[in-house]
Amino acid sequence: MSGLDQTGVAGRLKPTGAASVPPRPDVPEGYSEVLAPGQNGVLFLHLQFEGEAPKKLVHEISVRADGAPPQMRETTERIAEVEVNDAVVPVLGPPLIGEDYIAADACCDAVRHTRAILPLDGTPVVAQRYAVDWEQAGPDGKIFVGDAKDPASYRIYGDDVLAVADGTVVASRNDLPEQVPGEFPANLPIADADGNNLVVDIGDGFFVNYAHMQPGSVRFKPGDRVRRGDVIGKVGNTGNSVAPHLHVHVMNGPSFLMSQGVPSVTDLFMITGRVDDTEAFDASESTGVPLEMAPGVTVSTPQDRMILDQNVVTFRAG
Repeated sequence: MSGLDQTGVAGRLKPTGAASVPPRPDVPEGYSEVLAPGQNGVLFLHLQFEGEAPKKLVHEISVRADGAPPQMRETTERIAEVEVNDAVVPVLGPPLIGEDYIAADACCDAVRHTRAILPLDGTPVVAQRYAVDWEQAGPDGKIFVGDAKDPASYRIYGDDVLAVADGTVVASRNDLPEQVPGEFPANLPIADADGNNLVVDIGDGFFVNYAHMQPGSVRFKPGDRVRRGDVIGKVGNTGNSVAPHLHVHVMNGPSFLMSQGVPSVTDLFMITGRVDDTEAFDASESTGVPLEMAPGVTVSTPQDRMILDQNVVTFRAG
C-alpha cells in the first residue's frame, strides 16, 4: 500500500475549527494538509486489501514541524494499533420499492455522512458513517419538477418507507412540520435534526434509524413490533433537511446521535446506473436539471452487498 501525498492528505485532514491555511480549489471546504501550532484534526482513511484482511492495523505517521528545533523537525512514529473488527454485518431488505432511487452521500467517501464526526459528551461519534440519503429521479432524470419550494414537487415525496428488518421500535417522532425545500432550517434544535423518525432494534446490537418522514405518517411507537416490509411511514422533508428524502443508517445503539454507525448490506437490488458525482447530484437537487450520469455502468443485481455512493438502484417487492 502507498501513502498519501500532500494533495491526498489535504483532501482528508479535517482540522478542528477553521483550516490553518487558505482553501485550495481542489480540496473540500474546511480541509487542509497543515495544522497550526496546538491544533489537531482528524485524518479520514479507507483501506483496501486483496484477499483476507489483517487482524490488526498500525498507523505510521511522518510529521514535519517547521517551528521545532532542527533535530526535531522531522519524525516518524508508529501509533494507534487497532484490531480489525470481523463481526458479521446485518443483511437488510429494501427501504423503498420502485425504480431510479439514488443512494446520495453513501459509503464510502461522501463527506456529509462518512466524515460527520461530532464531539458529544467528550466522545467523538460518527453515527452517520454508513448512512444513505435516498432520493429518486423521474424518467426525465430530474429529481423534482415544478415549484422547488413545494415538497410535493419531488419525485420521492410521499413514497412508502419500509422496515428493512424485523425488530422492536425503541424511539419515534411524528409531530414535526415539513420544512421548505431549498435550504436547511435555521436554529433547529439538535433533538429535531432527524425530523419525524423511527429507531428500530433489529437484534444482535444493531439499530436502524429512519429519518425526515412526513408529519403524521409514522405508524409505530416505542414498544411496537415491526416486520420486514411493513410500511412504517412516508418520505417527507422534516428536520434538518434541504429536500425531501429518506435518511437511513444502522448504528450500535438506540440514540441517533450518540451511537456509532456500523456497516450493513442489502440482500437484493438492481444497479441501473450511477450519478457522475456529488456535484452532479447537488445540481439536480437544487436546480431541477437532469442528473448527469456516469458512462459505462453495467446493469447488475448484486446480492448481500453494500449500496455505494451515487448508485442508482431499483428495489422490487418480495
